[in-house]
Amino acid sequence: MSSSIADVINQRLEELVGKLPSTTNNTSSQPSILVLLAGGSLVESYSEILAKLERLAEKYRLEISISLTDERIATNNTWQELEKISIELSADSKIQLVRPASPELDNSWRDADLKIGVFGAGNDLHTAGILPFDPEIFVRIFPLGIDFTSYDVPTSHQNQTAAKRWTITPAGISKLDLALLALGQGKEAVVSFVERNFYNANEISSNQHHEYPLLTLRTAKNFELVSVS
Repeated sequence: MSSSIADVINQRLEELVGKLPSTTNNTSSQPSILVLLAGGSLVESYSEILAKLERLAEKYRLEISISLTDERIATNNTWQELEKISIELSADSKIQLVRPASPELDNSWRDADLKIGVFGAGNDLHTAGILPFDPEIFVRIFPLGIDFTSYDVPTSHQNQTAAKRWTITPAGISKLDLALLALGQGKEAVVSFVERNFYNANEISSNQHHEYPLLTLRTAKNFELVSVS
């Protein structure tokens, strides 16, 4: 039976909050959580995700910030969809939206006691705005030590995506407490790749992230594949 991605986020976050030490990074008594959401088909679940997170924040006295894993800079369509849905939140909600590529996101990222990313994947095995590139280009676009970046997409890829993208980087993914990969119908090849390379003996080494960006999700502290309808 397929799970609701909103239910899975809620359940895993509740489990992680229960493991937090009494002293957190947040200066207030309320744990601070950052949730990064993918776009694409996940947008259809935004309303349910926000509603369940709002109830969770109230139950456990959490401060939850929500932003994106990546965005096409020219359009900002995903961010606009998230903003539209946020009007459903109550006036005294503990949920706040944090715009991608903003100082506010930098602060939320720095101060969060828990960081969770919800990702999708393309059939070319890209995830977020991390596309497959030649090794030299990959290292230049996604240097070590940079958690988020904006970049001009090489012309060889512009027939597949926007000309400029902002995204979490492989370095940022490695700092996530949990990476959820939400896959629906039509992603059987991606599921097979994950099953071969995430849970069993690795067939593909980490130095091939440039060719198979989805592998970067293996570096998060916890990873889970979620089948969604």
